[in-house]
Amino acid sequence: MATARAIREGIAANLAPLGHQVSATTLANPWPPCAFVQGPSIEYDRTFGGGDDDWTFTVVVLVGDAVDQAAQEALDEYMARDGARSVKALIESDRRLGGACSDLRVTSASGPRLYASDTPNGPSAAPMLGCEWTVQVIS
Repeated sequence: MATARAIREGIAANLAPLGHQVSATTLANPWPPCAFVQGPSIEYDRTFGGGDDDWTFTVVVLVGDAVDQAAQEALDEYMARDGARSVKALIESDRRLGGACSDLRVTSASGPRLYASDTPNGPSAAPMLGCEWTVQVIS
């Protein structure tokens, strides 16, 4: 039986080739570039009579200060359908997450978003640029 922890860890492992901080749980003090997995929300008993559940996870990637042109260019690479830095391609590189689930697919990317960049000393002056991906998992 699938567990949320095993699925989050599998998604994080698939994102490891990004080469920066990747966490299976929400980061308390994220510092770009970084990626972390949130969720799940669960839709129970998708098949008649029970059985399969659909789990939805969110992957957040923060790339840098919103005013930084290099951050936007990096985000473009992460949002691509394929390529070495494609979040979709990396997550789907092992669709069973080493046996943690039956199948998964990345269904959407939010597009560029601004995130508050709080620090231990209070809010930072510049927001961070990032994106959220929706990952649907069949347990």
